[in-house]
Parts: sequence; structure tokens; C-alpha cells
Amino acid sequence: MKTEEPSPAHTCLDEYPTPELVAALIEDQDAAFTAAHAAAPQVAAAVTAAVPRIKAGGRIVFIGAGTSGRLGLQESVELCPTFSWPADRAIALMAGGRGAVYRSIEGAEDDSEAGAAAVAGAGIGPLDVVLLVSASGVTPYTLGALHAARAAGALTIGIVNNSGAPIAVAADIAVTLDTGAE
Repeated sequence: MKTEEPSPAHTCLDEYPTPELVAALIEDQDAAFTAAHAAAPQVAAAVTAAVPRIKAGGRIVFIGAGTSGRLGLQESVELCPTFSWPADRAIALMAGGRGAVYRSIEGAEDDSEAGAAAVAGAGIGPLDVVLLVSASGVTPYTLGALHAARAAGALTIGIVNNSGAPIAVAADIAVTLDTGAE
């Protein structure tokens, strides 16, 4: 998987002089913009599918592990002050639970049953919109949550960085941001 490989353009990144390192990091952001532009039709499809559920009172649920889980948590928290979104309609579920916000809990991302249990515990149902965030697209916790959310009738939107990743394939809608190697 591309996201698990070092960038062939920067095999000696740790040896770059500071100005070259900063330039490389900035230049590589172009890949993110290119990926976002390419995914615009997928994002539009996700929004179109989500709006009726949201209008009917559904919740926005972010699910992920590690950095992806932390980013989902951050987004869920910002919905209220930024968009006056009701706090009880923004949920974040993260592998390892609250303790994993500040400290990595090794192995939590590998527990698909915990992902399914988190979905059940949150009472996810047919009005909910579930955003499953995973750079690799194969995270077991997130896959377990995805299958449970689909079984509960929620709209599932997989957001990944690898084309054809299991989360993208299993979700109702896939948003693939092909940013290449890390």
C-alpha cells in the first residue's frame, strides 16, 4: 500500500539540510491538493447522500484509529462552535477510546470487534452518517465499525488514501484521496 511505503522522492529525508527539508514538505502538499480536486465528485456524492439523513435528525459520526481517529475527534468537536451544530449530533469513536486521544494504545487499531462494539454502544442507526477515516483503508477497528454501521442501516462513507482499499470497497460511498507514499 502506498501509504505504508516511504516516498521514493525522498529516500534520505532525514539527512536533508533544513531549508531543503522544509521545501520538500511544502512541495509535497501539492499532492494533497491534487488528490482533493480528483475526489471532488466523490465528496459531492457523499454530501448529497448525507443531507436527507442530516435533515431528518441524523448524527455525524467520525470513526478511526490513531491519527485518523484523532482527526475525526477534532472535526466532531469543531462542528458545534464553527457551524452551530448540536453537540449531541456529533460523535467520534476512536480505537482505544478516550485514553488513546493522548497516548497511543498499541494494538487497539487491530480489534475489529471493538469497532463493532463501539458502533453498537453509540446506538448508530439509519439516520446517522458515519465517516470512516483510515489512511491505509485496512484498519481492522474501522472495518469492524463499518460493517456494524452498515448492518444498523447508517450511511457509511469511507475516507481513505489507497484506491481499492477494503474500507472504500465496503462503504456505501468511497472518498479516495490518493496522495501517494508518505
